[in-house]
Amino acid sequence: MHKKFVILSIALLAAIIIFQFIKIGQLEQRLTTIQEFVLLREMSPLSPLTEYDRELRNVLWDDLQQHENLIPFRGILGGTARYFSIMQAYKFDDNRGYLVIWAEDGHIGADMVLYYTISENGSIMWKLISYQMNSG
Repeated sequence: MHKKFVILSIALLAAIIIFQFIKIGQLEQRLTTIQEFVLLREMSPLSPLTEYDRELRNVLWDDLQQHENLIPFRGILGGTARYFSIMQAYKFDDNRGYLVIWAEDGHIGADMVLYYTISENGSIMWKLISYQMNSG
């Protein structure tokens, strides 16, 4: 009985260690993404989207609706997580920038920083830079 307990304890400890390595890897990946974003921001001047950029803002908003996989949580208590509004929008140039977005499901929500790149063919690539969970 004691031998089984020791084996089970070792297996549990190994699982915990593996889980911690996975979490560390995810944090390192997120830190790299944030560092890349900060470097890009330092290299390129930012300007807010203005009323003259309304068409770009609408194109970004419409495309973003097809990428709900970027929302860092799933709906709870019957809610459906979705993008709610663009809080701020900035561009580095005509093809790159970032949005500060609010997403929620009616119960919980998140402020999100999303980086976008518009390719020559007009397709938009998105990358979640950071988020902060809040009450909905």
